[in-house]
Amino acid sequence: MPFLREAVEKQRRFFMNQLIENGLLKHSDKPANKFTLTELKHAYNNFCKKGVQK
Repeated sequence: MPFLREAVEKQRRFFMNQLIENGLLKHSDKPANKFTLTELKHAYNNFCKKGVQK
């Protein structure tokens, strides 16, 4: 597997797992492979910002 693709997939898995663990994403919401890395990063960053503001 090319290095760039592997790195992107690793980041996608990280963000998906973090969002699932924090209850922001469910396995049934959308098939995991349908989320882009940008969508996952955006959701994770929004979660982090809201957590800091509390």
